[in-house]
Amino acid sequence: MISHPLYWFLFAFLDTETMTFRDPLFLIPSEVFFAYIKSTAKYKKTRQVAFLFHANMALHSHDMWAPYRVLCKELGPRLLQILRAAEQSPTASRLGADFTIEPGMV
Repeated sequence: MISHPLYWFLFAFLDTETMTFRDPLFLIPSEVFFAYIKSTAKYKKTRQVAFLFHANMALHSHDMWAPYRVLCKELGPRLLQILRAAEQSPTASRLGADFTIEPGMV
């Protein structure tokens, strides 16, 4: 599991009829997401982690994921905002040399 200021998770509902994402999307920093799943994840003997992400899709909900909710049209500007903030942050340096993508990881 990668926890880094430049590593974020995007959770989205894909409408298979229109092949587009439906509002809302959830863009969550890895540090926030891993803090949540650390206590809820179940580890298998193969070192795989299984977790369930459940967020309220209502645009006016106030669940724990509401601060990370974005509309599809807001995703691009939000990503640019994150990247610009990372350029100014000394803690958001490039990923270390030990960073690797495991097979099947997207």
